[in-house]
Amino acid sequence: MTKLIYIANVRMPTEKAHGYQVTKMCEVFSFYADVKLIVPTRRGEVKNDLFEYYNLQKRFKFEKVFVPDFITFSPLFLRKLGFFLQSLFFLLRLAFLKVEKDTVVYSRNPEIVWLFSKRGHKTIFESHRWADSKVWLHKFFVKNAAKVVVVTSFLKKLYVEAEFKDGNVLVAPDGVDLSIFDVDVSKEEARKILNLPSDDILLGYTGRTETMGMGKGISVVKEVLPLLPSLIRTNRRIQFFVIEGVDRKKLAIYQKAFDLLLMPFPKTTHYSYYMSPMKMFEYMASKRPIVASDLPSVREVLNEQNSILVESENPKSLAEGIKKVLDNPEFAQKLANQAYEDVKQYTWEKRAEHIFKHLKI
Repeated sequence: MTKLIYIANVRMPTEKAHGYQVTKMCEVFSFYADVKLIVPTRRGEVKNDLFEYYNLQKRFKFEKVFVPDFITFSPLFLRKLGFFLQSLFFLLRLAFLKVEKDTVVYSRNPEIVWLFSKRGHKTIFESHRWADSKVWLHKFFVKNAAKVVVVTSFLKKLYVEAEFKDGNVLVAPDGVDLSIFDVDVSKEEARKILNLPSDDILLGYTGRTETMGMGKGISVVKEVLPLLPSLIRTNRRIQFFVIEGVDRKKLAIYQKAFDLLLMPFPKTTHYSYYMSPMKMFEYMASKRPIVASDLPSVREVLNEQNSILVESENPKSLAEGIKKVLDNPEFAQKLANQAYEDVKQYTWEKRAEHIFKHLKI
């Protein structure tokens, strides 16, 4: 059986989405390989057991490598230096880590891919963004990777333009666990469970409101809210909920409680071309209508048959999109049902199968 080590220079467990994505991929990779996840020790870690925190099957091994916590003990203005020292020390520890030669090394960190490529291992690099600056350094680190997995077609285009072989770059968007999000709960039942108003119109957004210091469009929603009662001609109260910091099983119930789900991402390079948000697939699994920014990255999965797409950062367009859903419940549910059918192709299990089938590892 193939041996695979996933090495991630991150806090683990972490409340951030990438922690779940990394560990979930280790879980589903374990159906095809003997998997171990290796991370550095870091302060500020969630203290829960990794498998319990992410609700994972104990199908893979988990190991922490001791690294001094330069980040926590660095003053704020030296935090970048602290991260650099932490990464460097982790890399040095990995240089002396005993790893059998036939082991495949998988990572989202370019420098780790470089190190194990130099050590003679078959390496797989998973990319969730492009190095907009210092592209030459990124290419240097990743050029010897056996394969590159990217989450959008635009990212693949950038790698091919940077002289990576087309056949060595695989597009694999993020995914969803249908056993969690395809929950058989009606809107009325969900609201009762969560003690939410039964007669109000509830708009929902789940997850963090910022990533890498960039907002995710919540300010536009707040701008639109006062316009909605007169626009859709209703006396019902309209409320907007941002749900973060809850476990996924409860998150699935929240999604069921909403009349519609929002993805109002702004039009930035990252959101337009590099992102593959897990919330998109989780929304699709909820069978609730989705109103989302019309961005190239979003269009790789969503379209006019499974969602309402609106102009990014345009309050009027967002308001009209919300109106379409609330004024046409049958049409909106048809979109939601199609989204549910479409998301069956984006489970974590299918993602792992796709990667192993095409990368021949």
